[in-house]
Amino acid sequence: MKNLAYAMEYVQKIDSNKSFFLRIGIAEVDHLKPHEESVPESLEKLLQAIKESRFLKNPIIVDFESNVILDGMHRWYVFKKLGYDYIGVCYVDYKSPLIKLGRWFRFFKGNAAHYSITNWIENFLEENSIPVEWIDRNSLNNLDITNTAIVLIKNIDDVLAIKANHRKKHEFYHVLKSMCTGLKNNFGLTLYYKPDVSFAKLPELLDTYSLILATPVVEKEEVLKVALSGKVFPPKTTRHEIPARPMFVNFPINLLKSSTVGDLHTVNRYFRNLLRHKNIIHLRPGLELDREYREDIILFWDTRVGVP
Repeated sequence: MKNLAYAMEYVQKIDSNKSFFLRIGIAEVDHLKPHEESVPESLEKLLQAIKESRFLKNPIIVDFESNVILDGMHRWYVFKKLGYDYIGVCYVDYKSPLIKLGRWFRFFKGNAAHYSITNWIENFLEENSIPVEWIDRNSLNNLDITNTAIVLIKNIDDVLAIKANHRKKHEFYHVLKSMCTGLKNNFGLTLYYKPDVSFAKLPELLDTYSLILATPVVEKEEVLKVALSGKVFPPKTTRHEIPARPMFVNFPINLLKSSTVGDLHTVNRYFRNLLRHKNIIHLRPGLELDREYREDIILFWDTRVGVP
């Protein structure tokens, strides 16, 4: 960490009392710590895209103090697999209350009979010694969402509450991952990941989906503890909302190997020189590229004619 030569620091004024700091530079791949697994299909697609690319467009988001990766997990896995020594990072203070931690729900589509799905889930959870309880939908707001997952099944009025009890959170999430895999393999269901929605809206979504799994909330301290212990959550466990996100730094990928450019100080010097030729454009939330970005975007745009 001490050897990292920061390229720049951006300060976004949120209000009169709070500022959000973005420290952008190049870091060593092996010094960063993931907190989630990757989605194999997404990883392979990204790997092929990066192989064909000349630039690293966007830095990954990393906690400054712990080196835990908060966003950009798949890019880190690809760079590690391809043997790169360095990667572009945006360091943030994870303790900042401006960084919000959400979750991803699991939505399933398919034509399996609801009673067959229900029996299978109950048997699976019993085999894994996971306590469950059928509760009325009107009781959802009274649940402990930090230690309880819920399952809503089409054509069934009650919901299934799955209790973590004394299991560690990442272990509980891996049990839920195995359950999702079983639902896909045994019933031919298709899995979709979507940002969490309010419990009140979930029942109406069963007009479109066969089953919805609302996962338990994960706390920031749990993310850090798991990552620093060398363990990981399943993919799509956390959804970090960063107040501002840097994009299009477009750093040449060929300079991210020590055999090409040398040490970390040298590669950061190249990076600083690159940013000297860029304008910083501040875009409000709502930009749509590969997806919709709900946070502010800090866009780096090259001032030289003909350079993207």
